[in-house]
Amino acid sequence: MNAQASPPPVSILDPLARIIVDLSQRRGVTPVLVTPRSVGLRTLFFCELSKALMPHVSQSIRYDWCQEFPSGFSLFKDYSARWQAVRANRTLNQLGSDVNRELSIQITALIARPGGSNRQFVVGFCEHGIDLPSWATAIQLSGLPFPKSNTTLQRPRKASVRSAA
Repeated sequence: MNAQASPPPVSILDPLARIIVDLSQRRGVTPVLVTPRSVGLRTLFFCELSKALMPHVSQSIRYDWCQEFPSGFSLFKDYSARWQAVRANRTLNQLGSDVNRELSIQITALIARPGGSNRQFVVGFCEHGIDLPSWATAIQLSGLPFPKSNTTLQRPRKASVRSAA
């Protein structure tokens, strides 16, 4: 019996992971995932992206969540983001310990530019409209939102037949 090692399963996020690795390692910039304000990334997304990145990088992986300075109503949003980061870090720590890697999410005011031989592999993410530093390159995760005009689906009208009389 020939025992062949099965190839690792291909993740749906593998193409994104390859782009992120290319930007970081070959072009020397920090990749930043940019989402519309109406889209939030969940813990499962970061777990799956980490799994897709791990075959390509040997360093620990850190996600820098770039937030605007909170004021007024956005204080609640800031508190919510910090709570989500704590929950996500618990899950990422478990995944990281399973594969002997350090995985984490940090809320930051500026996307990091890692350097040195023991550097972490940093992937930034933020909402659309946040200014990025010169060493960061945006990866848009969504196109333009749907137009605000009539976006409801309607049943097509039946063609009326007119008789010529």
